[in-house]
Amino acid sequence: MQLGTRAACLCLLAGVALGCGEAETAREIRADPEAAFQRLEEDLLAAPAARVSYAITAQGVYDASLTGVLLIGAGNALRLEASGSFAGEPVDAVLVSNGVGLSMTVGGEEILLETPGQLREAVVIGLTRMGLLHNLARLTGSAPPDHAGGAVTKWVKVSDFSIADPPEAPPVDGVPVEFGIVLSQEPVGEVIMWLDQRTGLPMLRTQTVHFPDGDMLVTEAYHEVDLQAEPTAAAFTLN
Repeated sequence: MQLGTRAACLCLLAGVALGCGEAETAREIRADPEAAFQRLEEDLLAAPAARVSYAITAQGVYDASLTGVLLIGAGNALRLEASGSFAGEPVDAVLVSNGVGLSMTVGGEEILLETPGQLREAVVIGLTRMGLLHNLARLTGSAPPDHAGGAVTKWVKVSDFSIADPPEAPPVDGVPVEFGIVLSQEPVGEVIMWLDQRTGLPMLRTQTVHFPDGDMLVTEAYHEVDLQAEPTAAAFTLN
């Protein structure tokens, strides 16, 4: 076999292998969406560091338009930024934890607290199970993430996993995993989370959340989910 022909065959085989690898992740998600969701949570909790950039819109009981970034470092080092609007009010907020102390600055006003013992878990589980908007709404009121002191996984659960029927024009090239949100043992919402076919990481989340006075429709786009991120120490430095 001539060198050129051999190289072409090797390239073809490599392409086939890569395609099979990508398809395998998608097949695993479709075969067991609940297990794929559990792996996602485990990977986010175990990652040495992570970066998530997001854009969120909501309509209904509460309207929102927020963009920002979530940075996760070692231990309980964390930074959550948000700008835009929520419930008709402008938002310019940042939460920073160096693992010992926590600062929340909202509209130029700063509050200092001790870092809650399970801050990272509360933010990660809040993101995966309820969506990031829940804890962003708390931040706009200068409140730390829900259940950052512990027991977040007992408080909010997920149920009834399936693969959703995709629309004719899917918004992203992912696998649509559908599930319900259960808060304090009460169903409160329905979610479709689009998982990347190659990595299993979230790309897009659409959900309906039920309140006593009406529903809220939320879309969270995750433009970047990087579990190999290397945030600088300055990102977690308090003022």
